[in-house]
Amino acid sequence: EMHHALSQAEAGDLRPVDAPADAGNMLAQRLRSEFEDTRTLIDRHAEYLNGEVPTEEAWAEAYARIRRLEDVTGNHKRIRIHGDYHLGQLLRAEGDFYILDFEGEPARPLDERRLRENVLRDVAGMLRSLEYAVLASWQELTNTDERYAPWIDALLRWSEMTFLNAYSDTVEDAAFLPPAPARYSFLWGYLFHKAIYEVRYELNHRPNWAWLPLQGLRRLLGEANQDASLSSSSP
Repeated sequence: EMHHALSQAEAGDLRPVDAPADAGNMLAQRLRSEFEDTRTLIDRHAEYLNGEVPTEEAWAEAYARIRRLEDVTGNHKRIRIHGDYHLGQLLRAEGDFYILDFEGEPARPLDERRLRENVLRDVAGMLRSLEYAVLASWQELTNTDERYAPWIDALLRWSEMTFLNAYSDTVEDAAFLPPAPARYSFLWGYLFHKAIYEVRYELNHRPNWAWLPLQGLRRLLGEANQDASLSSSSP
């Protein structure tokens, strides 16, 4: 409903615009630059990461996925999005949900935060937030006891699919949603972008938490059926 509402804006810099034909290539170039910085930082801290560092095969998969993203196009609209969408921005009160703080990511320049963007960036932000919530609870309650790993994985997948199904059912074939199969490539790209940002943030500010986004990064690079799981929730 948030994206539907934002897509109805008619004021100048709020009005939806056509996505550029090279939207996939633009995202790929941004990923490539930030990926190199992230990998350098991971390599610098590798000896302290207790085996959480992605394998060389996983890094190769990342490069391959980014290259494929260069050719992705999609006939869709870009709109003003939330820009920093996660569980902490939701407030449940009086039987309804309220969405807070539309200022975007504080670390980004204001002119960037005002840009109209692909809605899947918000979707990726919420999916990453769900993973943080599940894995942080696993750490807090069981100290990541491996006996609970299958249950944690099941809970995570259920949470993700519940959100994706609800989102897909709500937006249906809205003009701002890239068509399949482009939407799955874009969603992977935004998930990857968010994950590598989180890795850099944690390594620079909370090294003891770096394992969490690294798990998400490895999951993105190690699951051959990632597109299939996303497509199963498409409208």
